Amino acid sequence: MIVASWNVNSIRVRKDQVADWLETQAPDVLGLQELKCRDEDFPAQDFQERGYFCLAHGQSSYNGVALLTRRPVSDAVRGIPGLDDPQARAIAATAGDTRVINLYVPNGKEVGHDHYHYKLRWLAALAEWLRGEAPHPAVSRVGGGVPRLSNRHGAAKTRTPLRSRPRPRPTCLTG
Repeated sequence: MIVASWNVNSIRVRKDQVADWLETQAPDVLGLQELKCRDEDFPAQDFQERGYFCLAHGQSSYNGVALLTRRPVSDAVRGIPGLDDPQARAIAATAGDTRVINLYVPNGKEVGHDHYHYKLRWLAALAEWLRGEAPHPAVSRVGGGVPRLSNRHGAAKTRTPLRSRPRPRPTCLTG
């Protein structure tokens, strides 16, 4: 399974680039971060026409994450369970035998800043959630600001388009 990740910095601006990249690279799963649109404004049809199922967790103007998958997903989760968080920064689903967790990790700014305290709370809630995800036979974590963690049991190869401007340049990570 090929799992890819791309911080698009506005899906409405980059939907054509994403669609073109999907056609040339054809990953099984693509995790998108920084959608900057609400769920109802996510251009799902553009990707569905190319054979992808879409699962989005959006937010107006900021943040937002999505999963585009070749096959239907199950056990979808939007947001970190147990964390009361208005920011759309996490989405997960099971694609085939692989649990994919797509994250847009917050920037904490400087120590002591409100954003720093938010990031610490967010990371603590994430750690608790991931402990609960451990029983899955294969877990792939992708997204912005995610520490380089190996994929359990070599579940997936991960391609990360490094920059959203002007075209993605994928690199491959194997677990």
